[in-house]
Amino acid sequence: MDGECGDLYNSNMADTFSKTIPTYNLYGESNEFPDVLHCETIVDRAALHDWNIEIHRHTRLHQFFVVMSGGGEAEIDGRKFRLEPPMLINVPAGVVHRFRFEPLTQGLVVTVPQEVLEAGIGSTDMLAVALRRAGRAPAEPGIVALFTDITAEHAGSAVGRGHALSAGVALAAVRVARALQPVFEERRASRETGYLRRFEAAIENHFREHWKVADYARELAISPTHLSRITRTETGIAASALIEARLMREARRLLAYTNMAVAQVAYETGFEDPAYFTRVFTRACGIPPSAYRRHLETPHAARVKTSQAG
Repeated sequence: MDGECGDLYNSNMADTFSKTIPTYNLYGESNEFPDVLHCETIVDRAALHDWNIEIHRHTRLHQFFVVMSGGGEAEIDGRKFRLEPPMLINVPAGVVHRFRFEPLTQGLVVTVPQEVLEAGIGSTDMLAVALRRAGRAPAEPGIVALFTDITAEHAGSAVGRGHALSAGVALAAVRVARALQPVFEERRASRETGYLRRFEAAIENHFREHWKVADYARELAISPTHLSRITRTETGIAASALIEARLMREARRLLAYTNMAVAQVAYETGFEDPAYFTRVFTRACGIPPSAYRRHLETPHAARVKTSQAG
């Protein structure tokens, strides 16, 4: 591995190949997600594909990989690296990735819907910022034990299972962010990263006003071109895409956790025309807002039922 910890989120690959990279509908991405999260072993997933997981991404699923033994090669957003166990890998939703495992590689994969992750840690604090960047770090014994416990809880049916899994998501997010912290702290020292932090703070203040890139650039006293260059260098994502992503996260949260009608969600997120909101949401998320809510209703009911029964 290149050093103790590696930041993998500085490629434009996701934008360049957005028309051709497969988007895998894993564990109900296009249907109803069946549980709070999903756990499986690397053997269970990779052995079915001759130990090669071809390039793909997941629209709204965040994945944590813990490689315990074996090895191979990974490619995350265009950057290749060797798998050197014990290794922790953070793969945010939408990030392009592939794996070529050595046969009999041992490890765990924990897959979490973006909405569940955000419910546990929010979407605006430093935890969320850290986890939106793909990265890798040594998997310390405590990390391995934590993900092993989450996997065992997922496989069982003990009292409070749903609550335990939700708590496990939040704790895993904290532990992963801390493991990745050294590289992110180094990046925060740069002037460009300072601009990025100010840009992210400005988005939080103005995303409902539908500010354009030029508006944010004016707020930061830099040119729109400079702002776009900074966001691509620091995150691999265009400034306009970061703005829209924050707006759509808010829309998804309102659809998932409130009883607002779709038109109300549109107005709450700054759209004057609900029909236009529906078009934007459908383009960004792949399905209309009403369909998105329907997909979430059954899993939510199942989680509540599980928690009450447990």
